[in-house]
Amino acid sequence: MMIVAFVFIMYLCSSASAFGQSDCPCSDPSLCKPITRTGGEGVYVFHTKGTENWRQYDWEQITTVCVFGALDPEMLCHAHAHNARVTFGVGAIATKDWSNDTVVTPWISSMVQKVKENFADGVNLDIEVAVNKETDINALTKLSARVAEEMHKEVPGSHVTFDTASLGLLEEGGCGKQYGRDYDFKALANVLDFLVVMDYDSNDYGRDCETCFYANDALPVVAKGIECYQSLGVPTSKLVVAFPWYGYDYTCTSPGDVPGGVCHVTKAVQVNFPAASGGIVRASKTGDLRWDTNSSTPYYFYYDNTTTTTEGTLHRVDFDDIRSLSLKYALVKKMKVRGVGMWTADSIDYSNETQVTAFWNALKVFTGNTPIH
Repeated sequence: MMIVAFVFIMYLCSSASAFGQSDCPCSDPSLCKPITRTGGEGVYVFHTKGTENWRQYDWEQITTVCVFGALDPEMLCHAHAHNARVTFGVGAIATKDWSNDTVVTPWISSMVQKVKENFADGVNLDIEVAVNKETDINALTKLSARVAEEMHKEVPGSHVTFDTASLGLLEEGGCGKQYGRDYDFKALANVLDFLVVMDYDSNDYGRDCETCFYANDALPVVAKGIECYQSLGVPTSKLVVAFPWYGYDYTCTSPGDVPGGVCHVTKAVQVNFPAASGGIVRASKTGDLRWDTNSSTPYYFYYDNTTTTTEGTLHRVDFDDIRSLSLKYALVKKMKVRGVGMWTADSIDYSNETQVTAFWNALKVFTGNTPIH
């Protein structure tokens, strides 16, 4: 009788361990099981800060949250309760090692182990390396395929995705070759669950012209990028398009630079929406808040260190707001992409309820007013 009881107890322990119940951080152990939902994406969230801002995210729209940094176990439980996947952002290994089994095998194993130990749902490959040799291009595809195969086998329902450039700023190398990343995008899309298009940092301000894109993410660039992917054989159903919730503060140092004219940029600094909002208020009051029809983006000028005797240095700030983002959400919905997202959800002021509501509600231009799940 004691032997039977001992065997039964051992069975319960092994079963609990198999389902992650023994060290599951959730009050409901079922929330530690991988998400197996199929179908499209709604909102794909990039999350970077170890704060509790996630509590104010609109989880009725979120289908995946990709974490760069530490994962809050409470967020995992909350996400799974809303049928949303939690994945980890993963950086690259050296290009020379892409075909080296001695390096690749333990690298993949460590990823799988991290996902399983944290009861997560896959990884997002953030490999932003310039390659143009056919051997390297093929090695990258095979590497990505190996990650996907192993992750899907070990964590049923998991997703393996890949961060890719906009491809819409054709001046930067042409379609499919932006920034020297001459990847086989069609092959990557085939072996992975989907591509996450980083439609940000796509500004083109290095030339003296009235039509250059100072905007972080111009509307024509978004459209050209999706069309480029399609021409390369990547269906829009394999594209999740992430937009910026931040902008750029450009320093204009040419003596001839004036508000409303060309900004000869010598320095560009990223600024999140709260950092830009003070300038928005000032610009709005003086009538200097402008709209760039070329990129469908708001912007304004300001002088730093202004005193009674000097105006200081001229700056131009281009940023995204509800109006510009809504135009992009509407465009990509019309182009039938798989989902939308942002870099990053932490870029707005979560102590400002009005701002938070406005940014998350704008996403409903893409998702609609009904829950995704």
